[in-house]
Amino acid sequence: MIQPKGEEMFPVNRVREIFTAAMSCENASARKELLKRECDGDKGLQEAVESLLFESTQTKSFLERPAVEDPTRGLKIAEALGAGEGPGDYIGPYLLQELVGEGGGGRVYKAEQQQPVERTVALKILKLGMDTRSVIRRFEVERQALAVMDHPHIARVLDAGASPDGRPYFVMDFVEGTNITKYCNGERLCLRDRIVLMLKVCRAIEHAHQKGVIHRDLKPSNILIVEGDSGPVPKVIDFGVAKAIDSLGADMSVTMHDTIVGTPIYMSPEQAFRDEVDVDTRSDVYSLGVLLYELLTGYTPLDADRVRKLGIDGIRQALNESESYRPSLQLRHSRVDDRERIGSERSSTIARLEAEIRGDLDWIVMKALERDRTKRYGGASEFAADLDRYLRQLPVLASPPRAADRVSKFIKRHRTSVVASVALLAVLVGGVIVSMRQALRASLAEQEAREAQRETSFAYERALRDREEAIRSESMARLHEYVADINVGYHAVEDGHIAKALSLLERQRQSDPSGELRGFEWRYLASLCLGAPHRTLSRQAAPVHSLAFSGDGSLLAVGTRESVQVWDVEAEEPQISVAGPASAVAFLEGDEEFVVANRSG
Repeated sequence: MIQPKGEEMFPVNRVREIFTAAMSCENASARKELLKRECDGDKGLQEAVESLLFESTQTKSFLERPAVEDPTRGLKIAEALGAGEGPGDYIGPYLLQELVGEGGGGRVYKAEQQQPVERTVALKILKLGMDTRSVIRRFEVERQALAVMDHPHIARVLDAGASPDGRPYFVMDFVEGTNITKYCNGERLCLRDRIVLMLKVCRAIEHAHQKGVIHRDLKPSNILIVEGDSGPVPKVIDFGVAKAIDSLGADMSVTMHDTIVGTPIYMSPEQAFRDEVDVDTRSDVYSLGVLLYELLTGYTPLDADRVRKLGIDGIRQALNESESYRPSLQLRHSRVDDRERIGSERSSTIARLEAEIRGDLDWIVMKALERDRTKRYGGASEFAADLDRYLRQLPVLASPPRAADRVSKFIKRHRTSVVASVALLAVLVGGVIVSMRQALRASLAEQEAREAQRETSFAYERALRDREEAIRSESMARLHEYVADINVGYHAVEDGHIAKALSLLERQRQSDPSGELRGFEWRYLASLCLGAPHRTLSRQAAPVHSLAFSGDGSLLAVGTRESVQVWDVEAEEPQISVAGPASAVAFLEGDEEFVVANRSG
């Protein structure tokens, strides 16, 4: 049992002793009972220990920042353990300038290296009072992970050591940049430029995996963008919750019960159940998928406001059961007040973004976000390869989910509803079968009646068709008769038989009083017969050899083989008739005399 509080042991030794004992408790209730007993009503001591416990069990904020911040927490720890280092202090050859970051177990300072070279660096040191076994292990994991990596997109470890009071620290490149989402939105990068940056990040994580390190906390604030000579350069930082693979040794892993290592809206489902499932490189693939989802759409698959209100169990359930919209579908259902902003930040419009993402990018992102990690990309290298194929307009390895997979996921999400629906469907099917049997006989009788009615209808339709055919035949016969009469009439006119043509025209007029058939040809023939004043002379006894009109057109001389006759065109009988053949006739000037020429001249 821990001894009661003594004046000589407060604050540092006593706080550490109670803190270590509390960390050994099996559950929260035992820990609460120990604090109540050992602090013995000393609120300052109890608050100091509780602050240390909170810091040690929260490796990172659940979201980008705590849901509820306690601005006095640092003061309480400082009061209990002393302020420790600060800006203006030296740690080795490094002059601390300002605090730029603080996590569960360490602080990150911007510092100036004084010797052997002068340069700006980032120094990360274990917090005062956080030298518990689990925190030191986690600190060593990060330092060792960074030490074995050498990649242009990962912050390098430059030095390591211990402070005068024995706390370990390590020195890294100082990365003064903007987190990747803020940079892309601020610069209004198009989708292609965002994917190019994402490809570089994937290559960096691929390098980490090759060196035996899983990051486990990939999120925008841990990927900073700095401007290089050839454009924006991503830098992956903060391997504070990294997990070592076998190549770094099993003793480098950290065990923390009843906590979630990582940031829930970016972590993989298996990270929430890490006591039951071993986390591997596919966990980082999931986080990269979430990051790409956010870069494309401006949203994360899990709603941040919703996750902020959940406890550990709720977060685990959300990660394990929630299904995300495809990125293109997320854009289609985006909030109205976000649509213009999202399009503007990507130098496009929502409609164009949706069309550009639909297809390959949808498949790539959703493959990375598979709940079942066996269906994800095997590692960051495969993810990067598919992004590279997309940029080069080559076929990607990702493919749309099969219908069977979608059905299986739906059943898993709604197991109770599906079972109830299947049972109800079975009852309905049984009722339908019984009803169908009862209705079958009535249907057969009705079908027979319909068949009889159909036969009657067919007979009636056949009679109508026959009648129509007879009418059509009669019409064709009438048309043929009309055509024949017009043709004969035309030839009669050509032969000078106007009377015959007129009789044919009259017959057609009487037989077709409505004028359905009579068209232009009938009127044309009539005009040939009646279009100008005319006379029809009676048939001559001999063939006509010659004709001649007088100058005023009132007289007509007709010469035949037997005689010459002079007709008044208004009279019914010839005015003059002279016997004898005439091969030609002509009127003289004045139209009162005419001459006749015979064959001999």
